[in-house]
Amino acid sequence: MDVTLAPLKGKAAEMLAESRVKADQFIADLRKKPNEFESTSRSKLRGGKAA
Repeated sequence: MDVTLAPLKGKAAEMLAESRVKADQFIADLRKKPNEFESTSRSKLRGGKAA
């Protein structure tokens, strides 16, 4: 059982690290263009209609 779980645990850690890197990059991109993010968010909240 441990032989099976060890690779899965390693893969889970790898996926977690990759997700964290992608999330950090996404947040950095949003900080670079706050106005675009805000207008997109508002239009989506209005049901996808253009402002």
